[in-house]
Amino acid sequence: MKLFGILYLIFFSIYIQQNAYADETFIICSNQDETWQWLKTENGLFYVAHGNFVIGEFEKNSKIYLYSYFKIQNGERIMQQLKNLCHDKYGQDYANPQPANSSLSPWTLFSISDNQFMGGILAVRNGGFRHATTKKHKIHMQSNAVEVQFFNLREYFIQEEINNN
Repeated sequence: MKLFGILYLIFFSIYIQQNAYADETFIICSNQDETWQWLKTENGLFYVAHGNFVIGEFEKNSKIYLYSYFKIQNGERIMQQLKNLCHDKYGQDYANPQPANSSLSPWTLFSISDNQFMGGILAVRNGGFRHATTKKHKIHMQSNAVEVQFFNLREYFIQEEINNN
């Protein structure tokens, strides 16, 4: 069992190292049912967003929880364009653009700063190695393409904790 923990730590470290310095990501268009489509051009090329992946964390009930997000360059303008592209290409249900490097990427969110996030599905993993769990949160998912709205992720988790107590 100890070997598994060591291998997991090595894999996770490599994954973080690769993604922490990435300067671009592909885009998926997601819906409430946790299904998605790659956002592609008419020629079948993948749309790419520029920025970098960041690992975020918060503490709750003496446990550390980890999540990743993609801080996008030229944030608000690009996010509105991506939201409109997802809506136009796949319809109202798939109007939530999210970053992904592969079909095996964890659910992450776009952000324009360390405390302004676009809604979507977010995989949050507790920091333990032995009994680690991952929970998906559907956060501020919007099905209309009118205007992008951003929210504070820390405030979301604080409010969730208040509501669950």
